[in-house]
Amino acid sequence: MIKLIFSLSSLSFIGYSIGFVNQIIIANKFGTSTELDIYLLAFSVVNFGWFFIGPINEISIPNLFQQTKKSKESGSIYFSKILNIILLFSVIMSIVIYLFLPDIYIYISSDKNINYSEFKENILLLMPIIFLTAITQYFQVVLNSMSKYIAQSIGKIVTASISVCFLLLYFDNFGIKAIIYGLEIGLIILTILQFYFIYKLNISYKPVGGIITEKTYYKHVLALSFTYFLSSLQVIYERFVFISFGDGVLSSYNYSQALLQVPQMIVVTGIVTIVWTNFMKKIHDNDINEGIDELFSIALNAFIIALYISITISIFSKEIVFVIFKSGEFNTKSLEMTSQILQISIFLLPLMIFINIIGRSFTALKEIRIMLRINFLMFILLMIALYAGYLFSSIKLILIFQIIVYLFILFISIFFLKQLYEESNMMKVNFSKLIFTIFLLCLIFLFFQYFQDLYNEIESKIYLILLIAICMIIAIFTSLFNIKYIQGNSK
Repeated sequence: MIKLIFSLSSLSFIGYSIGFVNQIIIANKFGTSTELDIYLLAFSVVNFGWFFIGPINEISIPNLFQQTKKSKESGSIYFSKILNIILLFSVIMSIVIYLFLPDIYIYISSDKNINYSEFKENILLLMPIIFLTAITQYFQVVLNSMSKYIAQSIGKIVTASISVCFLLLYFDNFGIKAIIYGLEIGLIILTILQFYFIYKLNISYKPVGGIITEKTYYKHVLALSFTYFLSSLQVIYERFVFISFGDGVLSSYNYSQALLQVPQMIVVTGIVTIVWTNFMKKIHDNDINEGIDELFSIALNAFIIALYISITISIFSKEIVFVIFKSGEFNTKSLEMTSQILQISIFLLPLMIFINIIGRSFTALKEIRIMLRINFLMFILLMIALYAGYLFSSIKLILIFQIIVYLFILFISIFFLKQLYEESNMMKVNFSKLIFTIFLLCLIFLFFQYFQDLYNEIESKIYLILLIAICMIIAIFTSLFNIKYIQGNSK
């Protein structure tokens, strides 16, 4: 399994690296601008349009897994019914967003003068993404449930490459629209590739297959949809708060989130995808306690590695942002804003990874009520954090509060998991050794940074790349040493 994780992580790294090139090009062309802020705000509204796909996937995939075990015909029928539901929901959400667009604009432009025609145009151009994203996310989890990880990753690499090429070739012709067109073309190609890979598994789409009629299914989807609905609202409100801080602040926040998501998605794709599938197999074999032990062990290891990476990125945030983004329209002001946000927000990385891995176990175990409570609590706390930051006009307050919220949710998730399965032997962590090593590593890195500031100029990108690479290697090896120590003391 370790070899498979590293193979998938490597492919994910290539795919997300190509996708990240997209962010670098956008930074070069737009920097931190009002035009980009409006696009990001419009995208968050459209993002609300596919909130339903998460709960549908989480409820449907375990059932699809069981249906395909019976027969390919049974799997095809169930696959088609879910796809029909997704297409129906996509139509409904597109109509809802279009009808309420004037009301949405009035609310989000209350504290910021946003050009309505530009905002509406972006929304309408982005509308097809509701269908494309919902379908590709469904196809993705179907392929993952069939252990077709490599095919899925190759599809993403091809798609990301095409999107980047379109943006490079047609930016001068379309401007900000080139981002939208490139994304949509990439998603269309990904949909075709995914459908082909699924067809090769002898699972076919039957348009007249109807939809699922069991009331229990919709009851579970509706219960889980509530938290996804709140999460999507929280994203819109988050964008609204950051755009209210001034021109370019939302763009800077988006760049820092892109830097956070690259390592997060590599780990989540490489580990969570495989672990979740193995976990479902253990549930099917009634070996739940062993599955939870394995899940917790991997989540803890991923947390430690991500924590050391976060420390490195935080200390060298300005240098990293300079190396990656500083060119074209991305000026010194953009550099300062983005690096300051990244310096704090990057510590969400280990918390998000751990919660993502553990959180999926509640769905696989069909503990919907627990997941609802946790997600609702997270929504309330994050909204309070955003409102407090908006009230006091403090970005740092929002970022620090977000870290505290995720840390609290992490402990709550572990508590509920332990309450459910007391027989599970979750690893106990020697935090004293971990804290001491982190403290020592921070001192070393701060010395490196002081030496860099004293004797070198930040303008030397090659030197900075070497410095960051060395520090990142040190951080990763240190994290692996800590993991080995923890495992050695848990036996």
